[in-house]
Amino acid sequence: MQPHGTTRAIRIPMECPICHIAFEVSRLDAERGRRYCSDASRDVGKADPANTIDCTCGWCGEHFPTARANWLNNEGQYCRKEHFYEARRAGVHVPLPRADRPCEVCETVYSATQRAIDAGEPLYCTKACRKVAKPPMVERVCETCGDTFWAKTANVKIGKGRYCQRSCVPRAKTEAEKAYLSEVRTGMTFTDEHKASLSKAWETREPASEETRAKIGNAHRSMVRPEGTGAKISAALTGHPLSSEHRATLSEAHKGYVMPVEQRRKIAVAHTGRPHDPASHRKAIATKRERGTLISGPAHPWYKHGRAKFAYRYYDPRYAAWRKQILKRDENICQACFEPCDTWEHRANSHHILNYALYPFARYILDNGVCIGHSCHREIHGLNPKPNPTVECECGCGVTFSQRGLNGRDRRFVRGHSARKPRTTI
Repeated sequence: MQPHGTTRAIRIPMECPICHIAFEVSRLDAERGRRYCSDASRDVGKADPANTIDCTCGWCGEHFPTARANWLNNEGQYCRKEHFYEARRAGVHVPLPRADRPCEVCETVYSATQRAIDAGEPLYCTKACRKVAKPPMVERVCETCGDTFWAKTANVKIGKGRYCQRSCVPRAKTEAEKAYLSEVRTGMTFTDEHKASLSKAWETREPASEETRAKIGNAHRSMVRPEGTGAKISAALTGHPLSSEHRATLSEAHKGYVMPVEQRRKIAVAHTGRPHDPASHRKAIATKRERGTLISGPAHPWYKHGRAKFAYRYYDPRYAAWRKQILKRDENICQACFEPCDTWEHRANSHHILNYALYPFARYILDNGVCIGHSCHREIHGLNPKPNPTVECECGCGVTFSQRGLNGRDRRFVRGHSARKPRTTI
């Protein structure tokens, strides 16, 4: 068994995390969590970094931080107490100036530091006057029962002090309570009088604050609707168009909102394969033109090296001669799959090996071109093949064929069947 006082007698070397000075503490103090060499360093370590001031030691000239409250109290001249004693013994210590100032509560004249006066800090002669100006306790009203009670001023500043006792604090419902309430409310309907009173109450209520709206929005973002709730809401809103004021409010609320990537992906998956209404497409294009937001030219994501101006190459006799020689040389056979180009889907195309737009000098060189089928050509450029559905001859013969011919036009009859009359079956 250790004798009395042995624990405190054992010294442990440490380094201050603020001024980086080596010092020794007892093992008991180290176990209690002492980390700083002095009270000033402790105040700096526990204070907000915005409320610290960089000072210069008047004896050794080193820079060290100190709390703003200590600096206003004429502290922060020396980084260590030993330097203060050495400066005083050497006769070079100069006390910081002080001045007489009346207390802001009792108007008693007392000596205050010149730093606090220059900073415009509220000064009080005693702690009693400070408590009068900044009371530690304030009177509050409970949000649940309405009783008055006293709460600490510091707690009120951080959002506490709202309820008088623990029983008034609203708690979250347990799973059993939620299940019971759900079972009780299943099939419950409001009467007409109840609906009228609710509607009247909502008309006369005060609008929700921005903080309340933000809380509701954050709560709804993580909420998972029960199965079938979305269909019910959609059915209830069908046939009820939004008013112009409601649309303007929604438009103003969505300004500056950036949709998350995950939400964009979900919308894209939901819209994949959905048929596009031509009327909606025309309306969207007209709206973009009216607002001036229709993207065209180099700003468009599908823009490719001024492709629009290169459409005139098909009228250039040099291009026509180059294309004719390419197809004649390769005998209208696709050089990618080596199949004859004899269908509309696989019609003959002339493909530039070096890009037409990026290499102007190689546009009409025969070695820079090959014959490629249309479907292979689209695959080379990363495009999906155009569909060519199979249809039945309208004369009634029952022969099926590809709807589009080599010229790209839709066909209704097999060659030679257009003069036939549709057959009638009994």
